[in-house]
Amino acid sequence: MPGTTPQLPFTPYRLHDVFKRRDRLLTLCLDEYDHVEVTGLDLRELSCLLQSGFPKYVDEDILFRSIRHLSGQLLDEDILRNECWRLAGNYLDLTQGRPVPPWTHQRYREWVPLQVVECRLCRVSRRKIGAELDARCLAGTPCTEICRFRWTTDFARGFSIHLGFTPSWKDYPLRMLEQLVGLRFYGQMEPPDPNHEYRQGLYFDKMQPSAACLNYNRKLIRARRRLGFKCPRGYRHPCHKCYVGYRECPVATHPVTFILRTCRECGRDQWMDPRQEAIGFCIACRHKKDLSE
Repeated sequence: MPGTTPQLPFTPYRLHDVFKRRDRLLTLCLDEYDHVEVTGLDLRELSCLLQSGFPKYVDEDILFRSIRHLSGQLLDEDILRNECWRLAGNYLDLTQGRPVPPWTHQRYREWVPLQVVECRLCRVSRRKIGAELDARCLAGTPCTEICRFRWTTDFARGFSIHLGFTPSWKDYPLRMLEQLVGLRFYGQMEPPDPNHEYRQGLYFDKMQPSAACLNYNRKLIRARRRLGFKCPRGYRHPCHKCYVGYRECPVATHPVTFILRTCRECGRDQWMDPRQEAIGFCIACRHKKDLSE
């Protein structure tokens, strides 16, 4: 029909291959370039080193043009890992002779795999409670970037069936929004729209799971119910109530391990996010504050 946007074909990535190639590239360059401030000549040598991790038809100059923004920077493991991840997540572009510089804005519509990395409870609107979610782009042009969006509780529970949860009357429903952390799905990224303020930056208006994402999500959901997984610390409480972060436990529902501190609001010794220790609010008081705003 005239005036309608054609449907974008859905082609999922082989994320296992993306991660495997990312790790191989990182192994090639980490020892030599960790804590090194690079110049143009260093970057040329680095691109040659990275080229050895690709098929011969991936041109070294294309790799150089993809990493030349690093000139003058002091590299560390996190920077190198993100660079290798972006190259691995845009492998098809590299094979077709297109450089993949860091993402600055969405140039065209594309399906991008996302993984929820953090959940913060909040008031989505005056009458609706939900969460602000951060999701990392696992491949595509915005690879490694964080996409931030909000879901109401009702929407999250409705969409959770497409993420691998079961309906509320069956065995594995979505009980708490924190259980979304770690799950994967695809979002159709859209270019910025000057007529809509909310459609700026990383924005998606359609979502779809792949078979691989569903399989990954269901394994994680079952592991959090101790099916085929043993808690490394022997705890029996639900994972979304645990103080341990996913940097220490593969099924945790928040990034960092909480610490015991005296809360300035309630005055009791409670679990606190170490990234917000200066604010002085425990997890429970912070949630109350976020939901009241």
